[in-house]
Amino acid sequence: CSFKDLPACHQAAREKINAVIKSLDCGAEPVWVTVSKPPVEGKIYIGPSVFVSKPFEQMGSVECSEIPAGRAIRYVLKGSFEQLSTAWPALVAWAEKNQLKTKGFNWEVYGRSENYPVDQETVLYSLLA
Repeated sequence: CSFKDLPACHQAAREKINAVIKSLDCGAEPVWVTVSKPPVEGKIYIGPSVFVSKPFEQMGSVECSEIPAGRAIRYVLKGSFEQLSTAWPALVAWAEKNQLKTKGFNWEVYGRSENYPVDQETVLYSLLA
């Protein structure tokens, strides 16, 4: 997905995921998460997802997967999604300053906010090597 197409990519994936999770008994309202890998040639791999309470068989293009186990660093962002463009570089810089290497597998967990975007909380994670 190109950076300019990120909102459309997210929306299309969320529509497919919503259709699947409505047909499953996955517990409470979903917690949205996006997995990603570092950009290559102006494109980024993203995987809009939700946490579910149990595994399920692939339904169309929606499949069940897991976030890899291991240690990760995190950054808590409070505020608008527009701040993500500075939050990720801050997390990477902190890792480098502390001589930590990442594996190139990242994810964002989105909190719920009644006062979006002011109180929106997004937790960024990067898996450590």
